[in-house]
Amino acid sequence: MCRGLIHLVACVLILSLLAPTSADAADPNLVGWWKFDGDALDSSGNGRHGTLHGAPAFVSGIDNEALEFFGGPDYVTIDGYDGVLGTRPRSITCWLKTTNSATQQIMYYGTHSGGQRVEFRIHSEMLRISHGDGNARGSTVVTDGEWHHIAVTMPENCRIDDIRFYVDGEDDTSSRSDPDVFNTVANWDVTIGYRPSQDDRAFIGLMDEVRM
Repeated sequence: MCRGLIHLVACVLILSLLAPTSADAADPNLVGWWKFDGDALDSSGNGRHGTLHGAPAFVSGIDNEALEFFGGPDYVTIDGYDGVLGTRPRSITCWLKTTNSATQQIMYYGTHSGGQRVEFRIHSEMLRISHGDGNARGSTVVTDGEWHHIAVTMPENCRIDDIRFYVDGEDDTSSRSDPDVFNTVANWDVTIGYRPSQDDRAFIGLMDEVRM
């Protein structure tokens, strides 16, 4: 997740248009970068390494290898890392490829109680993020079996109305609800490909180059 509104916009535009290897691991705004090149190590320089659960497999990806999730569930936890919390700005980007039309989690962290969490997922085959009693939604079907670069940006002290989605470098923001300020409280560690709070919504497909 990139801290600072200028860096949020730059992160989305640059990562959408350039090769994945162009990201600078020394960027102080990059707090996590999981390439999935044969492991779940963090390439941001912050040491936030992931742990694999289930039986995901490393396969050919956008840049070198990607991680294939088969359900079951297969997922990755960033043990001991709560994510960007409070009302600070943040962004999440990754490449994904899936044909699963069911609701499935891209990333989850925070607390389910009171809705003070980041719940970034695919719902009705389009991007969606939930917080409090509301959500923001995308408008592009991303379950067509093709690789898509996806991103969500949340500026400082943002409300659901301020959230923006991007698919393949294009603004994909559709509808939003709930006026509450986006405020995330520590509880569940950052989890990729699964919703641990409810033990459901396993991702089925490929992910590559996950960045926060």
